[in-house]
Amino acid sequence: MKSQNEDLNSIIKSYIKGNKKLTEGLATKRLHEIWNKEMSSTITDYASIVNFRHGKIYIKVESAPLKQELFTLREKIKSLLNSKLSDNLIKEIIII
Repeated sequence: MKSQNEDLNSIIKSYIKGNKKLTEGLATKRLHEIWNKEMSSTITDYASIVNFRHGKIYIKVESAPLKQELFTLREKIKSLLNSKLSDNLIKEIIII
């Protein structure tokens, strides 16, 4: 029984990995969860992920000083999110 479950799990993972839209959709959901968990409430009150497509994550920021701060921390944020995703899906962070 365990072998069948492992085979099914492997098939599902292969299917998801081969389907770019599904991979990005699942990653987007996961990114929102990670963002809300890992970022401080100050950041989540004024900044949110609005889109993730083709390796680019778009973060909308409501505060100019916070926008500047996040702009300078883009690489650190990218590394944190990629490590929590256990994959290197995020190639670029765009602050809007």
